[in-house]
Amino acid sequence: MFEETGRLVAFKTVLKKRRNKETSISYGIGHGGFEGILISGIAYVQYIAYAVMINTGTFGTVIDRAASQAPEQIGSIEAVVNTLTSFLFADLGIAFVERIFAVLFHIGASFYACKNKKNF
Repeated sequence: MFEETGRLVAFKTVLKKRRNKETSISYGIGHGGFEGILISGIAYVQYIAYAVMINTGTFGTVIDRAASQAPEQIGSIEAVVNTLTSFLFADLGIAFVERIFAVLFHIGASFYACKNKKNF
């Protein structure tokens, strides 16, 4: 709902005179690409940082520090470790394919919004 309202506002105000195929495709790529980076990118960068810490042996110091400062957080740290150790390359592939379809949806929705001027 929020995304389509934003698309409506953008095409009614900023992109009022630029309703062509190129604008709709670039708007869809920008919207879907930003969403992909925000959703997948940040999470996977965090996973990579944790994985490097686990592989280099520095993650133990984080657990020790958390245990001394906030013992109630040990459960969430252990959940991160369990998630990372059960993470497969196929999980990354599934997320990548899902993001491709999301970007294609955003391109299609923007193209539809530009094409149907009477509805917008």
